Amino acid sequence: MERMLACRVGDLDLLLPFEGMERLVPWFDVEYSGDRVRWGDEEIPFIRLDECLGFPGQDPALDAGIAILQIHDETMALLADRFLGLVEVDPEFSFRVPLNWVLGHPGLPYRAFHMVEDRMVPEVAPFHLLVRDPWEEDWPVVRGKIQDAPGRYLAVTVDGISAAVPLEAVEHVVDSEVLIRLPGLPKTILGILQLQGRPIPVAPPLPNSTSAVAIVVLRCSGGLFGLTVDDTHGMVELSSQEEDQEQEADQETPPLLGGCDLLALDPLGNTAFTLDPERIWAALG
Repeated sequence: MERMLACRVGDLDLLLPFEGMERLVPWFDVEYSGDRVRWGDEEIPFIRLDECLGFPGQDPALDAGIAILQIHDETMALLADRFLGLVEVDPEFSFRVPLNWVLGHPGLPYRAFHMVEDRMVPEVAPFHLLVRDPWEEDWPVVRGKIQDAPGRYLAVTVDGISAAVPLEAVEHVVDSEVLIRLPGLPKTILGILQLQGRPIPVAPPLPNSTSAVAIVVLRCSGGLFGLTVDDTHGMVELSSQEEDQEQEADQETPPLLGGCDLLALDPLGNTAFTLDPERIWAALG
């Protein structure tokens, strides 16, 4: 078990790493100027969690407090609306942000998602909050040759686009109402899904996609993740293209996350875009 410090910012509960904690200070006991706080004989970075997470800026309440943390030899002050005390989390039921996420989104404000009393609570990554303007990266799309990968797939619809994912990678299909949306996530992560007592990330398949009817939970080498879709249509058998593949390669393909390939959908012969869970997972970072 790991001890974490729970706090509240707006209507969001958060966890702070306890191993780097130096002290909790009432808001009215500190001297601050701009983005610096006087701490002992030095001035340290001052971070308002509400502003970092996009909550409306307002004067702190009387019971607001500041956590003094030391992370990577950097001492910093984090302002929260309220501190709720210590909690214990079980790392076995946590989702820790992979290294490629950190490298791809250096300002991502979360470093893990933990289960606390049967609900998911994100853990703040304080050092990342010092990085500005982190979520303006281009939508990651992979362009490649058409893959000849016939087999059984789950047919889905994404914004009117017929697509399919390998049936062997499908773990569950759940209603999108269970999706937990959090501020500050990169555009490739729509929210977090609590599934069987574990938090997993959920990705939108298209840029600027914010709505969905269902979530298809897929397994890849990195673990489980969810993909939002408008509808599912059951299992289909896909065969390789019978038409000229070079001609098909010139066909415009949608900017689906991780890129997509083309196959023919039997028995009607309609063209379907197939998605690779491994490429989607790689694109999340």
